[in-house]
Amino acid sequence: MSYKSILLLLDDGKSNADRIDTAITIAKTHNAHLTAVALESLKPQYMITTNEIQIHAECIENAKELIESFNPIAGASGISFEASTIPGSADTSANKIAHLGRNNDLIILPQPGHDSRNYTQMLAFSEEVILYSGRPILFMPYIGTKRGALDKAMISYDGTKAFEIRGLLIKYYSG
Repeated sequence: MSYKSILLLLDDGKSNADRIDTAITIAKTHNAHLTAVALESLKPQYMITTNEIQIHAECIENAKELIESFNPIAGASGISFEASTIPGSADTSANKIAHLGRNNDLIILPQPGHDSRNYTQMLAFSEEVILYSGRPILFMPYIGTKRGALDKAMISYDGTKAFEIRGLLIKYYSG
């Protein structure tokens, strides 16, 4: 399968750099356009305050910083790309990403990390994107990975009637 457009979600998790590298590698391989987005509703990992006004301001600033750090990396790679922040609440962010994802051939998301402060939000976010985007999704492990080759796909499901993201494992590996 050939990918002509890829959607990449940026965050401040451990796997962000590996996710960027993988997205750029896939974009180069397929001569695809890469769209990177950062959520203005995603609370930065370092935040410990409960002040809603401060949290909102930091979320927006963090999203802008993620885009600013992505742009030179993508620019140096020579690929076609664009990057922007996604405004809105946590409830509307997944809907916006799913809608945007429909216009792409592949979506690259972080696996929700169990030790993350955003675990519950990212789990719900991932479920909604899976259900409403209708596109293939590559989940990068939350601990990161140095493997960039995507030779084979392994898809498994826990067999339960109800759909749960915890039951769906999509792991790409080489070999």
